[in-house]
Amino acid sequence: MRPGAVGDQVNGQLRAALADVEGWLHLDEAEELQRMVRDHPLPKDQPITVLEIGTFKGRSAITFALAVRARGAGRVYAVDPHWGGSREGFYNNISAAELNDVIRPIELSSSDARSQIADGSIDVPYVDGGHEYEEVCKDVADWTSALADVAMVAFNDTHFPCVHRAVKERVLSDPARWSRPHLVRSTLFLEYHRDATAQEVAKASLRRLTTVLTLRRMSGAIKAVLPRPVGLAGNWVSRRVVG
Repeated sequence: MRPGAVGDQVNGQLRAALADVEGWLHLDEAEELQRMVRDHPLPKDQPITVLEIGTFKGRSAITFALAVRARGAGRVYAVDPHWGGSREGFYNNISAAELNDVIRPIELSSSDARSQIADGSIDVPYVDGGHEYEEVCKDVADWTSALADVAMVAFNDTHFPCVHRAVKERVLSDPARWSRPHLVRSTLFLEYHRDATAQEVAKASLRRLTTVLTLRRMSGAIKAVLPRPVGLAGNWVSRRVVG
């Protein structure tokens, strides 16, 4: 099978798995979440550990679990108290996808769940919890110590003003640890290196990212009236400029 056909097959499987799962995660964002698991530098013979803060009805949890299973072994911790009534839908969806053996739900708030996870154990975290400034800052403060020495990290909804501010102040201000940023729609992807020294290229990427995030936040007010092709072009330009 040609390489492109393999990618098409994977995309088709992911699309089918998410077809009936309610949520806001776009397919291209889901594909990038899977890439984080697939391309993580952890040796393939070691189980990989994924954490998602905020799971709703399981769209991102299923995305990650499929990648973990394809990689070989690992676990997805799905942290969500399900206060909004999403609990039944979440369990129905992961059962229908036959991924109960990979996904471990933690029905607690993000801060309460922190004690359930060992320091230095998370290889791939996905932050999509509370979107208020204080909530995002607390997630960064609480969970950074849970990250492995090298982690592939994603922050969702960075076009929200409070998320944008928190990520800019608490993450992007530390390029010695957080590097290689790129955007897919409103999801920001980064590498975390606990003891890394920043490269100039990483610093330049972070500067470009800050500019793009600011422009995307400012454009949110007129997004609803923009033609769809303009929005798609904006996503493409964001990826090219940042990456």
